[in-house]
Amino acid sequence: MFGYPAANSTPSADGALRSFVVAVRRFKNRTVDLPTPGGLEYRMIKRRKSSLSREGKQDVLNRLKSVRGHLDGIVKMVEDDTYCVQVIKQVAAVRGALDRVSRLELQNHLEHCVVEQVQAGDGEAAVAELMDIVNLRQEVA
Repeated sequence: MFGYPAANSTPSADGALRSFVVAVRRFKNRTVDLPTPGGLEYRMIKRRKSSLSREGKQDVLNRLKSVRGHLDGIVKMVEDDTYCVQVIKQVAAVRGALDRVSRLELQNHLEHCVVEQVQAGDGEAAVAELMDIVNLRQEVA
């Protein structure tokens, strides 16, 4: 279907790339599973941009930069052989900060992206994305 040779042979890198590019162009507005020579499937999702406002984006970036600085501090604590309980408390603080960023992104997603998908008649994809988010949160916990 995508120009791959028989399963027992190895496709050339150029041929596989050409087939992938054709598939991307053909399905760029949809979410599809693409077969690969090894029998694996990769999910290709239409690339969308964030709908965060300028202020919302700046808030998220500031929070992430703060987390990055906090992580650098934790690295230094470990390098300096800081007592493990203190390190654990700082890791918990970073997780909390990242959770706040995640909630901001989720709120934005629900208020804008999900609404747009439903209005465009793509509610099924919106629900699938939300289920992916729910599953991610369960895996992390």
